[in-house]
Amino acid sequence: MIIVMAISAVLLISCGTLKGQEKSTTKVVEDLFKQAALNEELELYSEAVKAYSKIIKIEPENAMAYDKRGIDYLKMLKYNKALNDMDKAVKLDSSNSEYYNHRGIVFYCMEITDEAIKDYNKALVLNPSFSKAYFNRGIVWLYLEKEQDGLADIRIAANLNNKEALDYLNNNTYAFN
Repeated sequence: MIIVMAISAVLLISCGTLKGQEKSTTKVVEDLFKQAALNEELELYSEAVKAYSKIIKIEPENAMAYDKRGIDYLKMLKYNKALNDMDKAVKLDSSNSEYYNHRGIVFYCMEITDEAIKDYNKALVLNPSFSKAYFNRGIVWLYLEKEQDGLADIRIAANLNNKEALDYLNNNTYAFN
């Protein structure tokens, strides 16, 4: 009986320690996300990448960390690294329309337009009112000289109050979002 009680006490202490470690790990990850966001605001993308890499080391299944690191790689024009991270984010969370949209941007920047269109299509299946995906797909259609398709998508994005689409239609200028 004494042995059983001793084992129970050890297990309870161990469980308490593990729960405490989970909380501290969560806090570390939260702090790293904040650090990365601050670095992004300062346009210190390589520093943000380091913070996201630390998160990924702690939580290898954190799709958001892969996505955000991929965006920073994209901003650094490191397209292959960006694509690898976007692929991982999509693999970890295939229900997130943002991840498909972001990967579509990477594909477009790499001039792999058929894959970009596929990713925007998937983003729109997951979220039919996703104005960014309509706008970005519209830009790809225009790049491919499919003006009717491109303007149709940009009009849909504008009807969904997408600022870039409204600016494009008013000024014929654009940027990905």
